[in-house]
Amino acid sequence: MSANENDRPAVGNSDERPAADQWASFRRELGCHLMIMQELGDRLRLDLGSPLSPMVEVEVVDCEQQLMITVRGLPATCTTSALADLRTRGWGHQVNGSDWVLRAGPDSDRESVAAEIVAVLTWQLSVPVPGLLTCRGSGDSARALPIGDLRMTESGDDGEVSISCPPMLGIDGPISGLPALQPADRDELFWMVHLLLEEMLGRVPDLNGEHDFVLHHLGQRVSIQVDRETFGVCVQARVAHEIPAPRRAALELSVLNRDHRWIRWILRDDTVWQEFNLLAQPFVPKHLGVLLDLFLQTMTSTRDDLVYRIGARVG
Repeated sequence: MSANENDRPAVGNSDERPAADQWASFRRELGCHLMIMQELGDRLRLDLGSPLSPMVEVEVVDCEQQLMITVRGLPATCTTSALADLRTRGWGHQVNGSDWVLRAGPDSDRESVAAEIVAVLTWQLSVPVPGLLTCRGSGDSARALPIGDLRMTESGDDGEVSISCPPMLGIDGPISGLPALQPADRDELFWMVHLLLEEMLGRVPDLNGEHDFVLHHLGQRVSIQVDRETFGVCVQARVAHEIPAPRRAALELSVLNRDHRWIRWILRDDTVWQEFNLLAQPFVPKHLGVLLDLFLQTMTSTRDDLVYRIGARVG
């Protein structure tokens, strides 16, 4: 955006102030909103006028108030230099080929995070003025929406917005009821799992820096990994750490592994991991859905008792 463009209000924008002043006000208001996002599940979406357009999403992803900022749907016209600038500023490119993610720790300056979001909106997404954005959110912080003079994003009856399924899958409608699917490669399997999780959660699932899906259960993370080599899916969570007596822990785990057919507990150094592995060639969505529900239910019924028995700490 040139200096002259930055001084002129955009056509169709009711705010008569120069664009630079509009962005400065929006940056301050956004920073204030980010400061009240303190609970797991607080989420903010900034849409470019339509739920299916490119957007920026901010979400609190753990109990320590870490923020994950995701940019989805960068236009194909985005220049190489603009993408290189994202990498220089700490953004990571996600495996699905279009998402860019930045993480901000609990001690990060929220006004600086707001400034980073504004930089993406103005340069990489080429939004001329903030008044062209719409917003939506979830969690307690959503009560403070809209931000400034932004309009709320219009959505369908289900109240959720989903990203489009890649054309290569040819899947139209819910994936959970489909029979065995044959992924051609790891990327197709990734998207099949993505679509299943999106259907189960009612929202786009989170990804970490290793391109694993992340759920939150009992205040901690559960990762869902799509393996590139074996066409398998691994679901795991660290349920205990700082184990004082590994031999005693091993005995307790042997009892759990004897009594549970599908879920396994593994001792690694001074930590315990709960996990299951599912071969996914072919991939049967219902199998993963049922086992994931069983995994979470088992974690609820066994974790705290296990931690007490082995004298460890949770998570």
